[in-house]
Amino acid sequence: MKKQYEESIYDGYLERLDSEIIWDENRSRHLHKKVMQDMKRLNVRTRMKKLFVYTSTAMALLILTIFSYDLVDKNKELQMADPKTNEELHMQQVANENKKYRTAFKKIQIGDPITFNGKTSMIISKEATIPIDLKEVIPNITDLSSISYSTALTNVEVFYSYGNDGNYLMIKPKPTISSIDEVIKEKLAYKKANTKELNISGKKAVLWENKEGLAPELFLVTANYIYSVEYGYIHQPDSKVEPLIQLAEQIQFHE
Repeated sequence: MKKQYEESIYDGYLERLDSEIIWDENRSRHLHKKVMQDMKRLNVRTRMKKLFVYTSTAMALLILTIFSYDLVDKNKELQMADPKTNEELHMQQVANENKKYRTAFKKIQIGDPITFNGKTSMIISKEATIPIDLKEVIPNITDLSSISYSTALTNVEVFYSYGNDGNYLMIKPKPTISSIDEVIKEKLAYKKANTKELNISGKKAVLWENKEGLAPELFLVTANYIYSVEYGYIHQPDSKVEPLIQLAEQIQFHE
């Protein structure tokens, strides 16, 4: 449509030139020259406009292609450098949550309650907690736990009522400066009891079963503490070792 319009303009110019024959020759040449210059400018302008459109379109396509290729290439590099499965991502999330939990745990004092794994627990040392309610976990535990300690947060003792005769199960965390192997060796060398080395929750432990029928005792050992798990009693002591092992297994370590 534009081309037809331009051609009609030029035809008009030529018709006018032809009709005005009364003009002198110089004037006619001047008009003809002007018309030809206008036609040339219009043709150049049209070609430049088309060239600009083609060039802009080509540049846009080139930039889009380069950007898309770079995005895909970077995504492939990330996948090759860190190919995580859903399980690994879940484990990383759990580790991050545990790290936040450990940071909060260090700000709480012994005896304070804390929620861990959906259960209300109690801090019994600088590295461990234990659920307050174990009535559904260990047979014969009849009440919630209680705790006693000195004003310096030492001499900690955790109690669970056990049975109906006033006896109870007890945990005593004691700080240690000896190595784990040294403590285990010392406990195994005890001559007044039959001793046995155990592994509880990934920790080394020693069980004492007294020869004279006295109540047994269990020692769970970490790098920082010795957790003595034993019976406290008013009447005849119980000689079963299973409740001690079950109670030791409920200790939750956070370091």
